Amino acid sequence: MAEYVFPKLTAEVNGRRTFVDQPPLIHHENWSREQFENLISLFDQYRESLLDDRRVILDRYRMVDIAFKVVGIGSVGTQCFIVLLLAEDGDPLILQVKEARHSCSSRSPAQALTSSRGGALSRASG
Repeated sequence: MAEYVFPKLTAEVNGRRTFVDQPPLIHHENWSREQFENLISLFDQYRESLLDDRRVILDRYRMVDIAFKVVGIGSVGTQCFIVLLLAEDGDPLILQVKEARHSCSSRSPAQALTSSRGGALSRASG
């Protein structure tokens, strides 16, 4: 799948791999330094929430680009980004980062706030 999607979503620009803007679906934001650092911090928090076996895999990659992505109708109003990561050998990894909302299956908003969503998702998928 990556061999098919990666060339359509990315291009090399000035020697650097980046997402190709496809307005309005995918585009780069003019983030302030504070906003960009907040995104990096959120990604670091996600990384820390992963189980060790998944964190080891993620640590093979370095972040090279972030772009805003429009989401489907079930997620209208939520923020969504795609993150491009590359391994040392050029192997790509594209992650979608979407704003979390309270789960309708959680018993209370307080319960939803006390658990690590990234950790819960990574454990559920493994």
